[in-house]
Amino acid sequence: MLLSPSRRPLLVILAAGLLTVAYSQSAATIYASCRRTFSCGAISNVTYPFTGGDRPAHCGLPEFALTCRDNTTAEFIHNSVAYRVLQLDQTRKSLVLSRSDLYNNICPSEFRETVLNSTLFSYNGPQNEALTLFYGCNSSGIRIRPYNLFSCNSSGLSFTDAYYLVGPVPVDPILRILYCSVNISVPLLRAAGSQLTALRLSLGQALMQGFSVNYSVPHERLCTQCNNLGGDCGFDSVLSQPVCICGERPCPFALTLPPEANPNALPHLEGISHPNTGKDIALFITGAILAGFGLGWLIFHCRQGRKKRLASRSAKVVSKEIETSLSSKGLCSVPSSNFTKSIPSYPSPKSDLGRGSSDLGVQVFNYTELEEATNNFDRARELGDGGYGTVYYGELPDGRIVAVKRLYENNFKPVDTNRHRHDINLSNMAINKIQNQRLHELVDLSLGFETNSMVRKMVTLVAELAFRCLQQEKDMRPSMEEVLETLRGIQNEDLNAHRVEIVDMLMDADDGLLKGPPSPTLDT
Repeated sequence: MLLSPSRRPLLVILAAGLLTVAYSQSAATIYASCRRTFSCGAISNVTYPFTGGDRPAHCGLPEFALTCRDNTTAEFIHNSVAYRVLQLDQTRKSLVLSRSDLYNNICPSEFRETVLNSTLFSYNGPQNEALTLFYGCNSSGIRIRPYNLFSCNSSGLSFTDAYYLVGPVPVDPILRILYCSVNISVPLLRAAGSQLTALRLSLGQALMQGFSVNYSVPHERLCTQCNNLGGDCGFDSVLSQPVCICGERPCPFALTLPPEANPNALPHLEGISHPNTGKDIALFITGAILAGFGLGWLIFHCRQGRKKRLASRSAKVVSKEIETSLSSKGLCSVPSSNFTKSIPSYPSPKSDLGRGSSDLGVQVFNYTELEEATNNFDRARELGDGGYGTVYYGELPDGRIVAVKRLYENNFKPVDTNRHRHDINLSNMAINKIQNQRLHELVDLSLGFETNSMVRKMVTLVAELAFRCLQQEKDMRPSMEEVLETLRGIQNEDLNAHRVEIVDMLMDADDGLLKGPPSPTLDT
C-alpha cells in the first residue's frame, strides 16, 4: 500500500521514535565490570572468552564458563561432563584438561564419552593419543593375565574385569574371545600413552595427566576492535551477539569489521591511475608461462644427459664386476652347452619390442636374446641366486658382457609345505601361537623360558608387543619410537613393581589350549 505524501513525515517520526526507545533500552542495560579476571588454584588472570568467579556471565561466551571447586581446582563443564583445568594458556589458546570422574579414579559411576564442541575445541592433534577403556569384560577363558587388565566393580556391570588399550582398537581374533559390556574413549597425552604402554605409568597416573585441547574464539576481530577503542568485550546471550562494554554500559559506538586485506590485490599508488592494468596482468601471466616452459625444458634436457652419463658409467662398473666374478669361478673359458630345465620360467612380456629396442634410453631384450646370451641359461653360467631368481653370466652378440636374472615361478622360491596351511605365512604362525598360548614353541629353550620366571615375563611382554606389530592395518601397528621405548622399558624396569602376573603357559595335554578363531591367512 502506498502512503500519501502527507503521511510520510508521520512515518519517519514514528521510526525515529522507535529507534530512540531501542537505543535508550540498550544504553540503560547495566553490565558489571568485565575487567576482573578469573583465578582458581594454579589457574590465574583468565579473561575473555572465559567467565566464572568474579567474571559475570556476560563477560564471555557461555561455552567457556569456568567454576572454582574448593577454591583450589578450576573446572570446565561441557556436555554434562566435568573436566579439571590443569593448564590454560590464552596466548596459545590451549588447555590441558583431565576428566574429573576419571581423576585418580579408573572406575566411574557413569560411562560417558569424551565429546567437545568441534567448532570451538580441537583435541585430535598429534599431541594426543586415543585411550579406550573396556568395562564389564568376561575374560574367564583367558589363561594369561595381560598387563592391561584391571578390576572395576561399578554398578550395573556383570563382570569386574576391565582392560585399557592405547591407540586404535585393532580388529583381530583375540578380541573376539572377549565380551565387554561397555567401552569409552578418552584422549590422552601422547607422552603419557607411551609411558603407560612401557609400564612406566599406571592407568590412573596417565589419566591424571589429561589431554591437550586447542580452542578458537568467535568474534575475535570484533573484540580486538572493541579493546583497541578502550572497551571490554562481552556477550549478550539474549541477542546472541558480542557487545562492547564501556564501564558498566554498552559503548556509544557501533562495532564494524574493516574489510579483510585481499592478498591478490595489486599495490595502488595514490594519484596514479592504472588504465592498462588488465593488459599488464595478461602480459605478466604470458611471460610467466613461457618462462616456465623454458625452465622445464632446460631441466629435462640436463636430467636426460645426466642419466646417459650415469648409465654409461654403471655399464662399465658392472662389466668389470662380472669379469672379476667369472675369473674367480673359473668361467672365463667358453661355457658348456648343458641346458637346464630345473626351474620353469616364462617369456618376457616385452618380447614383441624386437631386437635392440629401448625404453627411455634403457635397452630392452626379448626372451630369445637372453637365452642366446646365457646359452639357454646354462647351469655352468650361474653367478648366484636370491629370493626371487638366479643370476646368469651372459654375453651379447656385440661382445658386451651382461648379468641376467631369471625369476622363479611366481617370482619367489617354494615354501615349506609340510607345515599347516595357517603356518605357511610366518606372521600368521606367530599370531596363532601367541593367541593359542603356545608361545613356548616360538622361544629358544636355551633362554630359560621354561625354568626362569623373569625370562618368561619379559618374553611374554615382548610377545604382546610383537602381536601389535603384526597387525595388517598400518594404523593399528605401533610406531618405531613406541616399539623402542616399550622394549627399553621391558629391559630396564623392575617388572615386579608393575604387578604383572604371568600364568605359566606350559600346560599338560589334558588341559587343552585356548581355541580362538583362526587368523586370516595370506595367499602364498
